[in-house]
Amino acid sequence: MPNSSRQATFIQFEGMVVHIRQLIETLKREGVEMAEVSSAASTDAGLVEKLPPWVARYGVLIDGGNAWVYCEPRFGTRSGQPGQILLRLAFERCLIDSFDAASGACIARESAAGTPLVAGLAFTGRPLLLWIRPIN
Repeated sequence: MPNSSRQATFIQFEGMVVHIRQLIETLKREGVEMAEVSSAASTDAGLVEKLPPWVARYGVLIDGGNAWVYCEPRFGTRSGQPGQILLRLAFERCLIDSFDAASGACIARESAAGTPLVAGLAFTGRPLLLWIRPIN
């Protein structure tokens, strides 16, 4: 569960599948090569251990070697706030691309390792999509 004084709302599976598929389609039109979400995708709110306080709603999809995390900011939150996300994933080392969901621009790329997985979560004032996949 996210650790903040204002708990973020978890977006349920059906809503996340539709939302993530739409974002992936948009990113692919912009030239981003990204895996598709299959019918075997699943979700679990427990995969996200901690979120920054500026996150209002979030969702997670896991599909084989890919994971997507979607985060929406709280209304009225000022930009420039740093943040980190802690995830409980089975990946030992992974690559994480962060996309501004409104523009489709990749705003960060990092590699991370460990359990929990700690990654930066840039605040843009707009929704973010993180694409996480293992590094072999």
